[in-house]
Amino acid sequence: MGLKAGKAKVLMLTTGTKHPHAGFSLIELLVVLTIIGLFISVVPAMLSTGGVEFKGLARNLASSLRSAKANAISHQQDVVVSFNLENKTYNISNDKRQYAIPEGIEIAFKPQSLSAKNDDDEAINLYFYADGGASGGKLIITKGETGRYEVLIDWLTGQVSIAE
Repeated sequence: MGLKAGKAKVLMLTTGTKHPHAGFSLIELLVVLTIIGLFISVVPAMLSTGGVEFKGLARNLASSLRSAKANAISHQQDVVVSFNLENKTYNISNDKRQYAIPEGIEIAFKPQSLSAKNDDDEAINLYFYADGGASGGKLIITKGETGRYEVLIDWLTGQVSIAE
């Protein structure tokens, strides 16, 4: 029962598993936590108010209106933004491009002044004046029951803002 010099017996304690090093590495846990974090940050944005594409449309529309205001001031002439609700397009008077409104999206207009009132139900005309003002009003953008954005145009300052 003696031990030989230089050799020692080592007693290994195990938990009853065949693989004493079973489990996840730190790298694997970090990868999984990163994927879960990305999922948590992306999904709510896609589910809120009709999706990312719908919110992008509201932002693009507001950007086009701001551009129209800037053009009116810089060129010292009135600029008209015309919406054709039948063809689902809009354009800016000094720009030859036509912008499409995606299917399933409806646009309505509530004028802020009498000059913005349109007699035609199929067209909306917004005016931006050389002094920085606008005809004013509220563009209501809806996508079925899932979402609604309002693009507000102040008649005095021509400021364009988005409200959910």
